[in-house]
Amino acid sequence: MADNDGREIMGWLPKLVFSKKNQVVQIENLKTKEILYTVRINGTTFQPKVYSMDPHEVRLGKNGPETQFLTNCNPVKDPAKAKVLSVNL
Repeated sequence: MADNDGREIMGWLPKLVFSKKNQVVQIENLKTKEILYTVRINGTTFQPKVYSMDPHEVRLGKNGPETQFLTNCNPVKDPAKAKVLSVNL
């Protein structure tokens, strides 16, 4: 995904630690209503990057983004300072 994305990373959402491998994650900018990306992660961890400091929503699922997980989530500038959240789907 990063190889084809020329946008500048402005912030990071919480690191997600899944109980099951290879889940689908979707990120939406709540201010613009733009879906930034939908990806199937490789493994059990993923830290979403975002391109503004606007609030975002995170949706998750096994085969698609069917479960709203976080809403009104504000990014942080330093990925090391983001929360770590466990996800049990």
